[in-house]
Amino acid sequence: MQTRSFTLYVAATSGQVWRALTDPELTRQFYFGLAVCSDWTPGATITFCGGEPASTLVGQVVHVDHGRRLVHSFGSGSGSGSDGDPADDAQSWVSWELTDIEPGVVRVALTHDDLERRPDVELDESWLRLLCSLKTLLETGAALLPPTAEG
Repeated sequence: MQTRSFTLYVAATSGQVWRALTDPELTRQFYFGLAVCSDWTPGATITFCGGEPASTLVGQVVHVDHGRRLVHSFGSGSGSGSDGDPADDAQSWVSWELTDIEPGVVRVALTHDDLERRPDVELDESWLRLLCSLKTLLETGAALLPPTAEG
């Protein structure tokens, strides 16, 4: 299994970062146009909808420690698991860790456990871009352009 970890520091509160990770209107601004939707309870479905081209990815919320930690599966949403459970179709696992470093500064740590054994440079670049866009959105109010945008 390949594990990738990324860490950055954001001039925001952990509550602001948490909201950005869980509010579909905010995720759409930095998550490559995807609205990330769930009720954010363990076992709940999480969907990633929209983007260019329009697509839907589905996963399952595994762990929630509100404002501090979120773990979810990340799959294709094909539902090929034996009982239709999104976790059965997981391609990878994503963990978000939020740590208040000092007032107004949060360390955001993202770990992506890829169930495939091959490195994926393009996926790593996408995670870095997403994190930079999250940081820019929270610090300036405007996200970076998605990678498919002309500009």
